[in-house]
Amino acid sequence: MNYKKITSALLAFGLLCPLSTEAIHAQEIDKNQVQVEVAQPGLTIGKLTEPQNDTKENIAKKYLKGEVQGAKAQQEQVTTEKSVDFQLTNKETKENQTEVRLTQTYKSYKVYGQDLIVKVDKNGVITTVSGKVVQNLEKQPNLTITNFLSKNEVKSSLRNTLQIPNDALEKEFASETVIYKKQDGSYTYADVITFTYENNDQIISGHAIIDLIHGEMLFQEKMIKNKEQQPVKQAATPQLFLAKEQGTGVNALLENVLFNIAKGSDGKFYLADLTRGNGIYIYDANYADSKGGDSQAGYPGTLVSSKTTTFADKEAAGVMKNLSAIYDYFKTQHNLKSYDNKNTKIVASVHGFDSTEVSDGVKTDYVNAFWHPAWNQMVFGDGLNGKLTSAIDVTAHEFGHAVFSGTTKNNVVKYPSDETNALNEGLADFWGTQIEFYVKKDKGNWIMGDTLGGLTIRDIPNEIGDGGQKLYTNLQDFYKDGNSQESHVNSGIISHVLYQLAEGKTYNGVTVAKQGNDKISKIVMRALQNYATSAEDFDSLHSHIVQAAKDLYGSTVAKEVDKAFLAHGYKALPQTNKVIEVQKGN
Repeated sequence: MNYKKITSALLAFGLLCPLSTEAIHAQEIDKNQVQVEVAQPGLTIGKLTEPQNDTKENIAKKYLKGEVQGAKAQQEQVTTEKSVDFQLTNKETKENQTEVRLTQTYKSYKVYGQDLIVKVDKNGVITTVSGKVVQNLEKQPNLTITNFLSKNEVKSSLRNTLQIPNDALEKEFASETVIYKKQDGSYTYADVITFTYENNDQIISGHAIIDLIHGEMLFQEKMIKNKEQQPVKQAATPQLFLAKEQGTGVNALLENVLFNIAKGSDGKFYLADLTRGNGIYIYDANYADSKGGDSQAGYPGTLVSSKTTTFADKEAAGVMKNLSAIYDYFKTQHNLKSYDNKNTKIVASVHGFDSTEVSDGVKTDYVNAFWHPAWNQMVFGDGLNGKLTSAIDVTAHEFGHAVFSGTTKNNVVKYPSDETNALNEGLADFWGTQIEFYVKKDKGNWIMGDTLGGLTIRDIPNEIGDGGQKLYTNLQDFYKDGNSQESHVNSGIISHVLYQLAEGKTYNGVTVAKQGNDKISKIVMRALQNYATSAEDFDSLHSHIVQAAKDLYGSTVAKEVDKAFLAHGYKALPQTNKVIEVQKGN
């Protein structure tokens, strides 16, 4: 009978130890050279195994399960629990290595949102492991329970909680049982559900997560589309072609703007840019009520058109101009095509509305914009005389949410922790500022929404958040009593770090050398594309960004990056770290 023996070894390394990925691959293979060069929270780099003769997927799995003889690893990145395994979710070639992404499973159920990245070189040597393995699942009381809600009980709970009308027929019900981490830190069995119900009046669809042990609704997202009793006949959508002429318009700030447009087979011009990836399309939602994101009825709306190349809709013109610049920024500066590097179609709706956020009921008073991941689109309200649609940083912020999801290959319906939510929000602010600098050059700034005429969304330098409240910028604030864990409030815990680095500011008595926007944005993008996972937390993003800085610019820059994190209350990255050496025997 096989068994695994794990012994501990202390690994010493310096923060400023230079790392060259190419140098690792170029080294002559020597069985005695297995070593770790970097061992920090959620990140291990080096020549972590001897050459392995197997598929890249199996090599990665065996490493994470502690089954590779002589491998070096951090305890948080391996497990020997018999019921734990790993499933492949994505595999691609990056920098002459195979990047394997896997999700952790327990008793064949996926651990919700818990994925890891393993990079394997051409010789079958593991060089990088990013992410964390959930430990000690066998000690979780809920996971020893085998008697949980039946499928019919789950459906009944779903209908009752979401108030699905009795006459609505089930058209779709897909569920996956997962291991889910609750707010109190415990793990339970839960069903992640995709549903659609339909009656004569409505189509009700969405996602939900239900605790299978206690029947608790852990997450819900309901979208409603109203059916028209007497459908209005509409002309078929015309075939679109790239127009030779550019479109013109005036945005809500009374600025003249130019943008690419399409010409339809009906002779009209449309706000569709067919030159950028699979297109940028701007729709008029005509104030359809999104009801807090629950109702998709009326979205995306009608593709904005004009009989001439001049578009009178100032909100639509503003968004098209902004999204063109945003697409160009990510492609030219980071070689990122659309938000997921797959040139996915970009969709936005203007003249949006949400009755849950407008107290006076006036549809043109909706002062907000949002990215809806289930709809894969952005929505903009008309509030502040349409100025939201002309604010490049606001549009870029919403697009930044899509970038976070796209680069981390995220396919969950809810991020697994409040830390991930805060990082997602803070990085969206960061991209908002970076694209404003890209468009406005020296007139850019670190204030979100500074063109909105008195409404400041977030002032990162002055630590001011929504509505003038405190923007938390120190990691210790995240754990204080009274912190509601609202992601916008905690967004400064990462955005202010990046502000300090880009501008070379002093914070909490710590001064860092100015790195500039171009350098810091490239560091962040490398971290997102190479190290960040769906379950990114504060500690892991710290080590991932420092490593990305070292990869691109060397140890001196990496040291400055680390100083900024430490100034904001992050834990010091270990200079000696405990690793394990895997041994197998009979």
